Amino acid sequence: MKVIFTSLALLCCTLLSAQKKLIFEKMAIMPNEAYAFGYTQSADEIYAFGGGEDFKRFSSYLHIYDTRSEIWITNEIKEIPLTKYASSVYLEAYKGILVLGGTRPYGTSVGLVDEIRMINPDDFKVTTLGTLPEPAKDMGIANDGKKVYFFGGSTRMERNMFGTANFQFSKKFFVYDLEVGHMEMLPDLPKAMETNGGIVDGNLYVFGGFNRNPLTSIWQYNLKEKTWTELEPFDRPVSSYALAQYGRYFILAGDFYDGNQLIVYDTKAKKAEYFKTNFAGRHMGASIMGEYLHVYGGFSNNKDNFIKHDHYRISIKNLIESLDQ
Repeated sequence: MKVIFTSLALLCCTLLSAQKKLIFEKMAIMPNEAYAFGYTQSADEIYAFGGGEDFKRFSSYLHIYDTRSEIWITNEIKEIPLTKYASSVYLEAYKGILVLGGTRPYGTSVGLVDEIRMINPDDFKVTTLGTLPEPAKDMGIANDGKKVYFFGGSTRMERNMFGTANFQFSKKFFVYDLEVGHMEMLPDLPKAMETNGGIVDGNLYVFGGFNRNPLTSIWQYNLKEKTWTELEPFDRPVSSYALAQYGRYFILAGDFYDGNQLIVYDTKAKKAEYFKTNFAGRHMGASIMGEYLHVYGGFSNNKDNFIKHDHYRISIKNLIESLDQ
């Protein structure tokens, strides 16, 4: 029996050591340390809005990284309240950053942001488009032309007499048609959870997440048929990751517990590949910009628990090509 246990242990160690390590290049740091910000990108610029500057301070800064000059700039968006855990997407047709949900300071407690707003990154003007039917933090968000899908999140965060946070997770799923200003409720998520996802070939893919425990699940939603299908799950739970999309591939960077984890999911093969990186974090941002995957900001996973302003990049072409090696 001891021999069997030893063999299993050696096998596990061999698998772990065989996991590929990715070496990211260090880039210009963000102007401020930040985590739990809304992030998105246009063709040439990365946007990171709000987040936490320390454990108590909320932010309303918009950090912009110009990939042409490789410089970060910052502007405070005073028309939007101090916000953490917002969801953001850049809408090319409107040349604006859509910002949904999140939390804001509310007296000695925390409240939810219910407005839907658009930020113009050229002049920093803000337009209010309406209110959310169910305000939440850490919602998933995905864009399909002039329609924006948002789903899940936490709709309430309260602390009991012992100081423990209690969450009420949501399974609500909505689509917002920007052209006509119409909101529609879609079939509920299979689970109430904080999560994220994106759209490929008429299907929304939703990855892992959190509902008091990190999740391994992967779900596919057919936008036309309005049906959910459960896919083969990840080998391990994933939560608090940053999500970026490259064609049919999704990249999940970081994790609440395994901060130097990076997963590439191929929607065609329905297969995940697992990597380790030369940095670690959670609640970071991730963007595909031209030839590179950028990862920035976040909260350190090490014992010091510090907020980061680090910024890294790696060739996305080399990363995808490594999947078959």
